[in-house]
Amino acid sequence: MDRVAMPSERSTIIVDQELSRRVGELEKELSEARDQHTATAEILAALSRSPSEPLRVFSEIAAAAARLCDGYNTGGARHR
Repeated sequence: MDRVAMPSERSTIIVDQELSRRVGELEKELSEARDQHTATAEILAALSRSPSEPLRVFSEIAAAAARLCDGYNTGGARHR
């Protein structure tokens, strides 16, 4: 025989589901923030390694942007 959940049990189930959903959202936000932090650190490292090589730095920026956007191809143009 199936047991019917009492109102307090249903409330607990709803709260648990909402908390689980929120935890998932926060984990995703944390992962995205870490990815952004890593990309920023990589760009700053490229700037400090190659301050006189802007093409190399822009290449690092493009690579970081591709990773952040789940891209598979990036490029840049040089204008004079």
